[in-house]
Amino acid sequence: MTLTQTDAAAALKDIATAHEQSRALFVYQMASPYLLLWGAIWLVGGLIPVPIPANPSIAWLVLDTVGVLASIYIGYTNMRRISTTATDNGAAAGRKWAWRYTATSAVIFLFSFLTIIVFEARTAQQGMTFAAILTSAIFASLGIWIGLRYVVMAAILVTTALTAHFLHVPYEVPVICFAGGATMMMGGLWMRRA
Repeated sequence: MTLTQTDAAAALKDIATAHEQSRALFVYQMASPYLLLWGAIWLVGGLIPVPIPANPSIAWLVLDTVGVLASIYIGYTNMRRISTTATDNGAAAGRKWAWRYTATSAVIFLFSFLTIIVFEARTAQQGMTFAAILTSAIFASLGIWIGLRYVVMAAILVTTALTAHFLHVPYEVPVICFAGGATMMMGGLWMRRA
């Protein structure tokens, strides 16, 4: 049996499609623990103004520090897992990806932190709405490169945050925190099952 040029082209297209789907699933599974972690931090952070109304910024700083340290640990764990399950070339690529993901997360965190300091959000509502919009923009950008699941998460989060902000929903900060936390945690579970 000989392969025609059309059959070969179709086979190569199928291989490329399978490779793209496999890469997206791999990235989803690597991202899942980060989404679950930061989703939990947003949920806990949304409760802060209730017990600590005087200065929730300190509590957020503690939560963010825990989140960054846990993210570094997740990145390290992902690198070790990739190293033990992949070929030499695959392990090197996986380690490179894990470091890039961790470093990118650190850059985004630093950008957010410095932006809030420089522009001095006047209210907690402004600061939390900014965080939700920035997170949504990051998810949408990732979705363009990786897959639709990130875009869906971005749309849910930004719609909820802007609705709460512009309608002046009572308890706007906890509402946005709940939306962000729930969206990230559901996204993390959705990606884990990819």
